Amino acid sequence: MLGTTLFFTFVAVVGNLIEDLVFTVLDPRISYDDR
Repeated sequence: MLGTTLFFTFVAVVGNLIEDLVFTVLDPRISYDDR
């Protein structure tokens, strides 16, 4: 049970990171320098 929860949490975190990278590549207007 714990392994399944950790797996889905890991997938969600990695998915969010990939989504951020994809949006950065596709939309250069989004700048992380402003943060």
